Amino acid sequence: MGRMTPGAEAAGSKARRTPRCASVMVALVVAAHAVAADPPHRTLVLVSGRTYEGVIEERDDGNFYVADIELVVLRDFVSRIEQRTPAELIAPWRAEIEAKSTSDEVLTFVKFAMFNRLERAHATWGLERWKTQRNQTDDPAWEVSLTTHFAICAQVRDARLTEYAELLEKALADFGVKLPSKRTPGLDFLVRIYRDRELYVRETKCPGSAGVYMPGQRELAIFDEVGRKADTIGTILHEALHQYMNEYYNGCSTQCWWYEEGLAEYHSTARVTAGQLSGSGGKIAAHIDRLRVLVRTQALDLKKYWKCDYAAFLADGIQGYSLAWALVHFFFNTKDPAYQKAWQRWVSTQPTVKPHHLGRLFDMTLGRLDLEQLRKDLTRYIESL
Repeated sequence: MGRMTPGAEAAGSKARRTPRCASVMVALVVAAHAVAADPPHRTLVLVSGRTYEGVIEERDDGNFYVADIELVVLRDFVSRIEQRTPAELIAPWRAEIEAKSTSDEVLTFVKFAMFNRLERAHATWGLERWKTQRNQTDDPAWEVSLTTHFAICAQVRDARLTEYAELLEKALADFGVKLPSKRTPGLDFLVRIYRDRELYVRETKCPGSAGVYMPGQRELAIFDEVGRKADTIGTILHEALHQYMNEYYNGCSTQCWWYEEGLAEYHSTARVTAGQLSGSGGKIAAHIDRLRVLVRTQALDLKKYWKCDYAAFLADGIQGYSLAWALVHFFFNTKDPAYQKAWQRWVSTQPTVKPHHLGRLFDMTLGRLDLEQLRKDLTRYIESL
């Protein structure tokens, strides 16, 4: 899901006993009283030297739960944090744990507040350490900026780094309004902004791109070419849309790549002005010029792109991006009720279905449109741009 360079063509214990959780922050030990025949059981929860009364139960899956928190998951999280977090990062929240009066409050705090804070504290510590190591060899040097939702490592600094950080936050908020999701933005996303082209290509393995979103690592990688800030801003918005779709919306339909790539291009024209992001859906001259040549020399082949995987989408290079942008632009601006209804149902219903049902949803909405008629209408629309 990259943007092309401009101009390029744990299982629970089987014994009936309470598992234990050791934390770098607190000693979280659950010690059960005599176990009754049927759950739930009353139990004592020892946290940071204080004892609380709570409820423990063993469910059908064999795992133990306290106050509806799965201890196996909590244990695994604490173990992971313990292995990589210096003890000094934990100290500020010890008093907050000790102030809780019930096991429910303690475990809720551990699962939510402590989880987010530890992850962010570790991200800060880890990024600063990473920056120090990279700056021994990389030129230009790296800087780190943390916003509400992004951890940014960049070979740019000062005003430009601040501008890009603001852009990412504004984009996330804008996507949340235009593509509402029930999922709440949480932990940081890592963003790397490169000035060294060779380093960008070596680390992303995407030589023909200016940016790429890597869902496995939950990272954005952006190449910021000197003298082409406007292109970089467009690339950041394009890749941030991919990130939003994958993390908050419902992923993308692997049978409808023109939709996600077209949507990313559609939003790439926005800019931050007076603290507000606006301008999505602006005209992109390069796409328009390419498409006008295309429609004057041959008929648009919508069937080829309508339902295809990513490899098929990329087969025609940047032409696929241009056609994807035109389709999304058309659907956002059409006055035809049939097109409006199909588009609205497709966009609004996505967050409510599971990813593996997106193909069926597409068939029930956009998939019912007459492709030949759409080809004619889209061709006229392109000529009018």
